[in-house]
Amino acid sequence: MERTYPRRGQFGVVRTKGFVPAVIRLMTRSQVNHAFIYTREDCIVEAEGTGARHARPSEYAGHLVATSDIPLTAREARAVAS
Repeated sequence: MERTYPRRGQFGVVRTKGFVPAVIRLMTRSQVNHAFIYTREDCIVEAEGTGARHARPSEYAGHLVATSDIPLTAREARAVAS
């Protein structure tokens, strides 16, 4: 089965394992500890301690909690993803 990803400009949130992610969830009283934005079908941009980086959403396979379903125009999606 082919995996489908949200469209450009949408965001995803994940719950990952480890001490730091657990502290983040505790301090923010959240079920998730990380977020990213889809810039292309199979590419995300996320914040890291050393700055932003491009990655593949598959790095979070099994950890994805939710993705946005906010209807964006093509112009809005390009603006968010640039």
